[in-house]
Amino acid sequence: DDYSRECPTLVADTSLTGRRVVEVLERLAETRGLPHLITVDNGPEFAGSALDAWAYHRGLRLHFIEPGKPVQNADVESFNGKLRDECLNEHWFTSLEEARSLLEAWRQDYNTYRPHSSLGDLTPVEFAKTELRSHDQTTPTLYLPVAQFSGEGQCHAAMRVVASCSCAAALRRWPSAATNPTGVAGRSRWRVSAEASWMAS
Repeated sequence: DDYSRECPTLVADTSLTGRRVVEVLERLAETRGLPHLITVDNGPEFAGSALDAWAYHRGLRLHFIEPGKPVQNADVESFNGKLRDECLNEHWFTSLEEARSLLEAWRQDYNTYRPHSSLGDLTPVEFAKTELRSHDQTTPTLYLPVAQFSGEGQCHAAMRVVASCSCAAALRRWPSAATNPTGVAGRSRWRVSAEASWMAS
């Protein structure tokens, strides 16, 4: 939410298609409602027919940032950096379930326990509650950070952000103890190390 700075969800999965994005947004609609506008980058999961048809059916507008210009949503660029530095770079993900659990724990901490100076030193959750009481008609835009994980073989990750740019990340598989910094022999470990390169989709 680019108004309250609240992160409504973080999604990790093996495939992130337009239909998958719609499923996540539908779940959010049930618990939070929907904004009038959702800002997206030009990734195929956002630019395809599935999200377009859903937005039309729901009566809301998709706003695409210009390719290669993540600064058009600087708040999400800042959020990407925090997620990358504080979560993705700090953990070895041994499974998709573990990745989901760690991402959700980080999201809850970000929303509930971190005051933001831009919000009058309130946390995103506190600010959202305050604003809902005083401005019933507020309809902020929405961002949806998503980490994408592949299975065996070619292993890459992409952290997609609905409201802004995409932050490229590399998901590396360490095949043995010789290349595995954790020293766990006979067991592959997954390491997410996010790069500071923006995907101009």
